[in-house]
Amino acid sequence: MFVAYESDLSFVSETVRSFVEREVGATMLRRVKRLKKILAATPIDQLEVKEAPSIILRAHDNTWIKVVVRYLVAPKQSGEVKNRIFKNLMEELRKHPERVKFPKTNMR
Repeated sequence: MFVAYESDLSFVSETVRSFVEREVGATMLRRVKRLKKILAATPIDQLEVKEAPSIILRAHDNTWIKVVVRYLVAPKQSGEVKNRIFKNLMEELRKHPERVKFPKTNMR
């Protein structure tokens, strides 16, 4: 998703993180623990697997801020989970137009 530079980026990050954590947090934590056990039995030494969703804000070529969320989910469920999170998260963010600004052009 993209937000405008004028958005309260701390608020956006925290809202996205807490929302996604509520959606996939417990399941993700179980999967991460299982993945860490699997990785412990391999020659992979230094792979950091985060136990909570991570939020990345990137300046984008189109002059907006790209909000990227990383979380662990079963591959067969990834599309369904992503769509559900996006739809519900957008509804949540739109409740705060004074803090979250979205691009207003048709060039999305």
